[in-house]
Amino acid sequence: MPQASIAFDSGTQRLDISVPQCMMQNPPRGYVIPELWGSGVLALMLGYNANTYTTRSNGQYCNSAYAGTNAGLNLGACYFRHDGNYNRQEKGGSQYQSLNNYVQRDIPTIV
Repeated sequence: MPQASIAFDSGTQRLDISVPQCMMQNPPRGYVIPELWGSGVLALMLGYNANTYTTRSNGQYCNSAYAGTNAGLNLGACYFRHDGNYNRQEKGGSQYQSLNNYVQRDIPTIV
C-alpha cells in the first residue's frame, strides 16, 4: 500500500502502523458485498391477525370482525408483498381492502 508505514520500537514494545485515510474503506455496518448476495429460496408466507367484538348501544347489539393479512412470495431474487384487511359489520356488510402491493428486488451499486 503506497504511503503506508510500520515502525516497531523494541525498547517500548510499541508497533505504530500508519495508513493514509484515503486508503481506508469504511463500509456501513451490515454491508455485504454483492458477490456474496444469494437469491434466497422459493418461499410463500402468510401472516394475519384477527379479532371480533360486540358492541351494545341502547339495548341493541352489533357484532363486528376484523382480519389483517400480510402475504408474500419469494421467487428468485424478487420479493412480492401484499397487505390487506377484511372488515365485517353485522349491519354494514363486509369489505376487503388491499392496502399495499409491491415487488422488491435488490440491485448492486450502479456506480
